[in-house]
Order: sequence, then structure tokens, then C-alpha cells
Amino acid sequence: MGTEASIQALTQTRTDTDQKRRLLEVGLKKARYAVDLARRQYDTVDPANRLVAAELEARWNAALTHAAEAELRLASVANEEVALTDQQRQQI
Repeated sequence: MGTEASIQALTQTRTDTDQKRRLLEVGLKKARYAVDLARRQYDTVDPANRLVAAELEARWNAALTHAAEAELRLASVANEEVALTDQQRQQI
């Protein structure tokens, strides 16, 4: 019973990690969209309107920072994944 509980706990941990990874992937996709939107807005602004251009550039930079952080979070989750092989299951 103890070994079966261990296997179930590892399986649940894997499921939780997969769900967390999927949520982070969605967050990264949204962050990349925000970067693209900010870039397009910045590209369309009249250069003579410096205040608006500066604000749009700041938003673009913030979106880039947010996307980079999202990529790092996703990478850290990918690195912590623990897969239980069939051989390890048999050993347990």
C-alpha cells in the first residue's frame, strides 16, 4: 500500500506540474501578444508626437520585460519536472 501511495503521489505531482506548465504557456502566449501589440502601436505613432511615442515605448519595454519573466518561469517549471519511468515504477 505504501508503494502504491508513493506512485500515486508522484503521479499527482506530475499532473500538478503539467497543469502549472500549461497555465504558464498560456501566460507566455498572452505576454508575447502584448509585446507584439505594443510594438505595432509604437510603430504607428507619429514621431512628432514625442510624449505619446515615449509612453508607447515604455509600454513596449514593460511588455518585453514581462514576456522575458514569463519565459523564465516556464523554463524553471520545465526543469523541475520529474518523470517516473516504468523501470522506476517496477523498482518501487
